[in-house]
Order: sequence, then structure tokens, then C-alpha cells
Amino acid sequence: MPQELLATLQYGLNEEMVVSPVDYFTRRSGMTLFSIHEAKNGQSR
Repeated sequence: MPQELLATLQYGLNEEMVVSPVDYFTRRSGMTLFSIHEAKNGQSR
């Protein structure tokens, strides 16, 4: 997972009440709607 993506995920989990990585990718970043391949690559690592 790219460091920038990991950092935003960690920040969301720690500071913005993101419940899980799936919550982040689906509702917070919109990646599953607009760049599904990037979301899948980020989740698999």
C-alpha cells in the first residue's frame, strides 16, 4: 500500500471515527466508486 494512502487510512481510523478499512475505502474516500482497482490493491496489502 502506498505510504500516503496508509497514512490517510491510519488518520481516519484514529481521528475521524472510521470503523474499518472497508468503511474508509467505501464511504470516506470514494475509491470503490471511482477507482476500484486502487481500492483493491490497497486492501490486499
